[in-house]
Amino acid sequence: MKIKRLEIYGYGKWVNQTFDINDHLQLFYGKNESGKSTLQSFIRSILFGFPDKRRRKNQVNRYEPRKGDQYGGRILLTQTDMGDLWIERTNQGLIITDLTGNEQADQVMDKLLSGIDENLYDTFYAFNLQNLQELNGIGADQLNDYFLSVGTLGSDKFLALSRNLDKEAKALFKPRASNPPLNELLADYETMAQDLENKGERLATYQDLLNKEESEIKLIKELNQAIGKSEEDLQAKDRLLNRYDIYLKDQAAQRQLNALTYTEIPDQAPETVIQNQKQIDQNHLQLIQLQERESHVQAQLKQETRLDWARRHKEDRAKWRSHTQAVKEVQAKNEQLQRLIFENQDSMEQLAKRNQFYPDKIQDSQSYQAKLQEGLVFQTNLDQVQADTEEIEAQRRIYLDQRKEQQNYSMIARQQVVSLENQRMNAEERLIQATSLKDYFFGGLFCFIGVAIIIYCLTNQIGFQSLYFYLGVIIAVLGAGALIMVFSSHRQAFKEFRSNPIFEKIDQLKEKEGFAQDQARALGMEINDREERLEALKEDYQAIKNQQAHWLVELGFYPTADPEIVLKANPVKDYFEMKNKTQHYQAELGQTEVAIQTWKTVLQPMIERFSMPENDPSTRQMIRFVEETEADLTEVERRAQKLEDLLADIKVNQERLKQENDKLEAERQMIFAHAGVENDQAFQACLKENQEIKELRQQRDLNQTYIAGHENALSQIENKQALMSDYDTIKRQLKELKERIEPHQQRRANLAVEISRMKEDGSYQELKQTLASKQAQIEEVFKDWGQKQLAKAIIQQTLNQGLDDPLPQMIEQASEIFATLTFNRYRQIKANKNSLRVKHNSDLLFAPHELSQGTLEQLYVALRLAFIMSAQHMVKMPIIIDDAFVNFDELRKTSMNQVLEEVAKSHQILYFTFDQQTRDSFSDQQVIDLENIGELSSDSDA
Repeated sequence: MKIKRLEIYGYGKWVNQTFDINDHLQLFYGKNESGKSTLQSFIRSILFGFPDKRRRKNQVNRYEPRKGDQYGGRILLTQTDMGDLWIERTNQGLIITDLTGNEQADQVMDKLLSGIDENLYDTFYAFNLQNLQELNGIGADQLNDYFLSVGTLGSDKFLALSRNLDKEAKALFKPRASNPPLNELLADYETMAQDLENKGERLATYQDLLNKEESEIKLIKELNQAIGKSEEDLQAKDRLLNRYDIYLKDQAAQRQLNALTYTEIPDQAPETVIQNQKQIDQNHLQLIQLQERESHVQAQLKQETRLDWARRHKEDRAKWRSHTQAVKEVQAKNEQLQRLIFENQDSMEQLAKRNQFYPDKIQDSQSYQAKLQEGLVFQTNLDQVQADTEEIEAQRRIYLDQRKEQQNYSMIARQQVVSLENQRMNAEERLIQATSLKDYFFGGLFCFIGVAIIIYCLTNQIGFQSLYFYLGVIIAVLGAGALIMVFSSHRQAFKEFRSNPIFEKIDQLKEKEGFAQDQARALGMEINDREERLEALKEDYQAIKNQQAHWLVELGFYPTADPEIVLKANPVKDYFEMKNKTQHYQAELGQTEVAIQTWKTVLQPMIERFSMPENDPSTRQMIRFVEETEADLTEVERRAQKLEDLLADIKVNQERLKQENDKLEAERQMIFAHAGVENDQAFQACLKENQEIKELRQQRDLNQTYIAGHENALSQIENKQALMSDYDTIKRQLKELKERIEPHQQRRANLAVEISRMKEDGSYQELKQTLASKQAQIEEVFKDWGQKQLAKAIIQQTLNQGLDDPLPQMIEQASEIFATLTFNRYRQIKANKNSLRVKHNSDLLFAPHELSQGTLEQLYVALRLAFIMSAQHMVKMPIIIDDAFVNFDELRKTSMNQVLEEVAKSHQILYFTFDQQTRDSFSDQQVIDLENIGELSSDSDA
């Protein structure tokens, strides 16, 4: 089953959004808040149902859209047993249809999921940083249970039922336990059967103990009733005590309300009075300001002494403006020519300095062009030498890299030889320990003792028939046998040591190291040859540079000038062009000086009328003086007209403000009359009294919420001291009752113990009846235990029937994936009944808790992928990965991405990440950039 298309109606940030999914591996890339978690939740919700509002299992958010769109969407599933299907889930329910629109039954969903529930899906098919290590402590039995879950209904309901039955059966009976009910009943039955034979007659004091117990029970009951009543009274007093202060405040607020009178005032009236008074004050202030301004404007009009003269000479002023405007253009051209002449002269000097030549020595002639051709030959020779140098340098770098690579090979081989030598030394040390001469001690000792006994028997004429002689022979034979066994084991150890393949590996590595060193020496000779050729080229380059410097001096350049600029840019030509332009600008400059002198003659009458600040001003200053004088006269006329218009406006505004003040004052007096007051002070007093009444009413409403239901009891209290006194009295009575009841409870407990002991010592007939009841209980519990055991066996037999053992194949696939991820540092995974072990390439076994964090996560990833591949003949679900590998380094991520590419050939993988390395590891056709989609979606919403 694969997901081909997502169509989201409304789910979190995604509204009316469609995604087309790759059949193999689809990467969803985006930073935080880009919608990755929302998409994962949407897929889960469509497959397994929306999260419950009160109890969410694996999702922390229902992602209900806030814009009022329809909640939910649909997914197109392909490669299912029922063909291609649309799975649509909204808040109206689940709808399953084929591509032609025919609706399917809801039971089709169970067939599509093969019965897998959300918990089992999260265990193996969903990868994230939180649940990556949830397989911690898993063993072969639990893996078999998972396969049984997938192989039957796809959930662990039957397995859970089997485990519950086994748990309940063990809770009833265990063979070597003592606490389960059936074990206790059997033990009690055996004890009672034994006591039945030893019991005597009942003690005479049993009835007396029962009477005393009944009396104590009666007294305790009476005291408990008195304690209960005292506790109720104490709680009632405590409630009154907590509310009494609030009750007093409420009474004081009521008295204040009775002393106040509320005045009906419209809601907008206070604000209207304040705004009107404020507006009246502002208008009055504006009237004063307008009067002052009127006086000031009239004074300004009297001060304008040049107004009459400006109005009488309008025609002369027009002629002066016209002539001045024409001279401004001439003066601008004059200044531009001066600036161009200066810039050209400066550029010529800068050109000579920058290109390093002598202006007085250079010439623009045919001989100069001929010498330029000689420079081209020098530059061509230099370029050829430079190209040869770069080629040899590149060869030298290649040989250096190859020699470095051979040196690295040699160093790696040397390190491996050292590592193997250490292993050989360790093996030799273990051989020495295994073939220690101490092992011969007991055998030699037995031989010595046996031979000594034989010699003793022979020397003392005890004879061969003596028991000591045979004992010595047996001891000597045992010692010799022990010596032979030790010698045989030592020979076997020596043989195994000599056949160790490590010696052959060391020889092979040394041979590789020698070959790498020979290659490095040959490459060193090539590098030396290239360095000698580089020295020769360097000398040739310097000789050509000296000839080129002599050529530059002959042309009129500095010896340090750049030949490429001389040949390509030809700065001499630019220098002579600038020189010709400068001569042309100087001729135009003379013509502009004549036009400026003519203008000064025409302007002489105005200069005599208005004296200038300097005796001999420049042309630009004279133009400025004429323009400033004309602007000043124009400003005088404009200012006078503005002042006259302003006086008219002031008169109009004064009349308007007076009318507005009369209207506002009339509105204020109308509000005062409605409130029954005469002035603003009395009106504010009414407002303050109304606000005080409102606050007191709010306070009383709040107090009533606390004292509701207790008004009568609070009204009957004289004062707080009396209430406190009653509270302390009840509390003291309660303490006395509790102290009185304790001795009775102690006596009752003692009597109960005595009566219990007396019951154990009951009569023969009572004990016999109890024994029969106990036997009936045993039969009932045993029947329940047998039924649970039988049901558990039937369930296990049903689940195991017809299911091949998939665990070996899964462990083998997990070992291959784990070896690929760890670059063959760990070669094998071994599954015990309740745990796992991994085998290092040094043949050492490690438990999961002994691995590093990154290696441990790689182990759990390998187990999940192996389970998915092993169970694919029963169920095939898309794999969801949510940045589960962010703790991996770059090397681990690279190997992980390679494994995912291989798994994606048979299983669809939806990979959600913000990691740039992971993004770069896959092609653009496999990537959906959620940030770009989110920006487009935001723009369309806007």
